Amino acid sequence: VTGMFVFFGYGMFLIRPVAFVTNIFTYGAASLRNRSSGLIMWEKVKRLTPLAIVGVLIGYILGINLDDQVIGYLLGVFALVMAAKTLHEIFHQKDDIPEVYKNVASAEDASLDASLSQSSVGDLLDDFNNKSTAIPNETLLNSMLGIPMGLVSGLLGISGGVIEVPLQRIFAGISLRNAIANSSVMVFWVSLSAAIISLLHGTTIGAFEWKTPLGIALIMIPSSYLGGMLGARLLKHISIPLLKCIYGGLMLLVGIKMLFGQ
Repeated sequence: VTGMFVFFGYGMFLIRPVAFVTNIFTYGAASLRNRSSGLIMWEKVKRLTPLAIVGVLIGYILGINLDDQVIGYLLGVFALVMAAKTLHEIFHQKDDIPEVYKNVASAEDASLDASLSQSSVGDLLDDFNNKSTAIPNETLLNSMLGIPMGLVSGLLGISGGVIEVPLQRIFAGISLRNAIANSSVMVFWVSLSAAIISLLHGTTIGAFEWKTPLGIALIMIPSSYLGGMLGARLLKHISIPLLKCIYGGLMLLVGIKMLFGQ
């Protein structure tokens, strides 16, 4: 997004659909890989995705009513926040939460069945009442996890995964790899919804012809996919602290460029 904005001079009306269409293919492939690895927590994803789609609709409406320069400043602030977060992780590194694989679900189900068989009717009623009072808290938590991702994505045109992963780790206690896998599926559906909306809106108001963003996206998709494959290979040879330093430095440069170099 920053590259199209700064180096090619595209407006956000064009950048958003290009980014969203590119994300459909990039994160669609990532979702398939994560599904085969068993890292996706499907029940969590099913609850969060509709909220994320609501968030992207709100973010898109807000974004089209803001000047491109304001969006550029917001991108700069966002990049600096990501840089600060990464630096904090570097100097306050903690052990990650254990991963949750799909075979854990069957063990949990077996344990649940055993506990139910030993429970009395009174215990079941108490459990039901406790769950009823917990529903509002769960709804609030899901809103906190789903809506911000879509909001940022619709507003700035970015994938939203950079928001969703830390949200799931901090507020839901989900491991890094599981959070990444969950967010890949969410980004796919959010990007698909946002791509349809932005393409229809942009062509309707005459901001661009539908061929233009699709043509640019077709150029970007292969390089994006190859970049992802290369990054996955390099990840095996680069330590996590060094990777965080590279990412934090890149976000710092992007933030400075967007805030002071427009």
